[in-house]
Amino acid sequence: MANLPSSSGMFSRLLANVFNTTVASRCSASGRWWPQPDRRFTTKSDEKSSLEPKNTNETDVIITQQGVKLSKSNAAPVYYKPKSTGPGYELVEHKKGEMIANYTLFEAAINKSKVPWVNYDGLTSEERTIHMAHTRAINDRKLTYIDPKTGYSVFTISHHLQKGKCCGNGCRHCAYEMINASDEIRSQKVWNGAFYV
Repeated sequence: MANLPSSSGMFSRLLANVFNTTVASRCSASGRWWPQPDRRFTTKSDEKSSLEPKNTNETDVIITQQGVKLSKSNAAPVYYKPKSTGPGYELVEHKKGEMIANYTLFEAAINKSKVPWVNYDGLTSEERTIHMAHTRAINDRKLTYIDPKTGYSVFTISHHLQKGKCCGNGCRHCAYEMINASDEIRSQKVWNGAFYV
């Protein structure tokens, strides 16, 4: 058998490198477990002048709190205007002209339709099936889904959020706690932890 280097010698060299503060700091800084070469970046004087804003007119230059000078073109995010002033719930065209929820509406619907495990555990098997069909429809950014039991088309919570207010019809996935529904409709509906039944 060929003579192999002893493992104790390799182990002691490894420990010596690990406990060496210079090597350890370089390894930690690089995110790797082996030493990295020191890197020094220098900028020539002519390159430094190109980094300064070329237009020195006081109205076209912005000075930040940290003392950094920026031209208006380089500080574009400061002047960014939002596309909409409301919550941004919009419908976008999908395949074959179908309208689906935009990402803002999709994210709001996902957050609104979350069901705590305690409530989910209390649902019947049929209610869980409905909840999963609704969740699948939201995930696909759809505005309706087919009820697994009756076969009827049901509005998702995305549709109600995009509408912006309670219609008062006692919808299954009303996002507004049926605030505009009549007392008669509200007395007939019960919140099961995921939707109204």
